[in-house]
Amino acid sequence: MLLLHQKMGKMSNNMTASFQLNDAVAYHDGQFPPENLDLAKIMPALLAAASAIARYDQMLKNMHNNEILLAPLRNQEAVISSRMEGTISTMDEIMQYEADYAADEYAEHVRTDIIETLLYQRTLKNVQQAMKGGYPLSASLLKTMHQQLLSYGRGATKSPGQFKTEQNYLVRYVQPQNFVCADCTRKISRWLAAFV
Repeated sequence: MLLLHQKMGKMSNNMTASFQLNDAVAYHDGQFPPENLDLAKIMPALLAAASAIARYDQMLKNMHNNEILLAPLRNQEAVISSRMEGTISTMDEIMQYEADYAADEYAEHVRTDIIETLLYQRTLKNVQQAMKGGYPLSASLLKTMHQQLLSYGRGATKSPGQFKTEQNYLVRYVQPQNFVCADCTRKISRWLAAFV
């Protein structure tokens, strides 16, 4: 396994060295959040989304236990989103784990991918509860989410709960440089708070 990780690291270094940034899309620092929104342009989609959310919210309120609907959706989101990070697990594995172990228990003989997907699912649930309780979307909340996501498995040694300190690249998109992240997070948090 160590040999595989060493080979992957060398391959990653070679890919970075040969990666051409000429046609990459860089983060547009200073252009987001926008100063002015063309509300007339986005209003039809915004109204349709608000209507759908209101119907969904009403349906949840009418249910005796809305977790019956929310839990499978959260599990599915965790499984699908975790795949983007190379973490492969199935809905069956997640449900089996939840049936066999307590919420705060991590079994040593279970694949790490399953635990990492569960951490994603539990983080979603915790954030949902925090925001429902009035906690705003903020740098602090994002760091708490990151810390919980990386509390076990491959990410546990990669500065959980901290903004990144190294530049990385995703296909044709150059992420913001590390010193910009905290400032961008503060700006988006203030921007979102103005609409709530």
